[in-house]
Order: sequence, then structure tokens, then C-alpha cells
Amino acid sequence: MKRYFLGFTVALALCIGCSPADQAVEIAEPTSNSDVDLAQHENMAHEPQATEDANDSTVDAAQLLAATLADAKANDKQVLVHLGAPWCGWCSKLEDFFASNPTLFEEDYILLKIDVEKMQKGEEVAKQLRGDREGGIPWMTILNADGEEMVSSDGPDGNIGCPMSPDEQSYFISMIDKTRRHAPEAITEELSVALKEFAAK
Repeated sequence: MKRYFLGFTVALALCIGCSPADQAVEIAEPTSNSDVDLAQHENMAHEPQATEDANDSTVDAAQLLAATLADAKANDKQVLVHLGAPWCGWCSKLEDFFASNPTLFEEDYILLKIDVEKMQKGEEVAKQLRGDREGGIPWMTILNADGEEMVSSDGPDGNIGCPMSPDEQSYFISMIDKTRRHAPEAITEELSVALKEFAAK
């Protein structure tokens, strides 16, 4: 499976006032199916392609996150955030998984996509959530209703991205198992089955 890296500085070095040294992004060897190398960005027709929402450019990511956290607090849920971009095929594939399996998440989570490229303040929110942790997209974090991170998709071997391999799926299941509050324990087995079917497509 091809693995890509997010190689451009602008999507990860997001803080205003950072020094040039702080903004430099080191390009590492591919280790995850989450990352996109810009050198390969122009030749991705054979990879899963993301669908673009024409309204994303009018959405303020910071306001969207704040509203989603308020919704989560009102409904006693967590927020599962996933960072993506229009050109990221694996981001699109992850979105497809969430869209196809809403019942696996609806009891405990509000799903929130942040488009780091198209949304207003998307890059700033990504930096706020991810800090200095390196890696590509898709990237996920689960926040409690106060906006505090409970767990992220940064596993023992780095960002799992779109969980396709058995190890990636196992880690994603552990993210849900650690943070679920209302869904029964059986939800993890249902998630495991759904992930295996998803990866086999």
C-alpha cells in the first residue's frame, strides 16, 4: 500500500510568529498510509480521491470546533476530529468509512472534519490540536467536551492515518475503547468487523 507524507510547510507550520526554523518541516521516509508527498501529489489518479465541498471555504474552522464542543457538552459526548484536505485520497477514504458506519460512533462521539486547506483558520486549528507532532493526514484526535485531548491517532509507530492494516485497525479500536462512555463493550467487535470489511474493499 502506498504511503504518503504531507510535505508542505504551510499545512503544519501554522502558528503566527513562528521563526523560519520553527516553520521548517523535515521530510521523513514514508511510514504511514496517512501522508502525502507533494512530489507525488500530481500523480494520484489511481489513489482514492477526496470529494470537495464547495462551501468549505466559507466555514471558519475555529468557530466550527467551538460549536461542536458546545454540542458535545450539551449531549454528554466526545468529539472525534479528523484533519484532511481536498487532495488527500486517504482522507476521503476515512470520511467514507465514517459516513458508512454512523451507528458505531453516534452514542459517544460527534464526528468533525477539519479541512486544513479550504476552511478558514483550518491550518490554525490543526496546529492548535496537533502542536509540534509530525506526520501527515488524515490525522485524528478525540477530545472531551472541554476540548482536552483524550487520545490521538499517533500510535507506537506514528500516525495510523486511515486504519487499513491490522495494526492500524487495532490501534483505532483501542482509541474508541479507551474513550467510549455510553456504547456497550460489544461496539468494539462491531467496529473490528466493519474495519476489516472496509479494508477489503
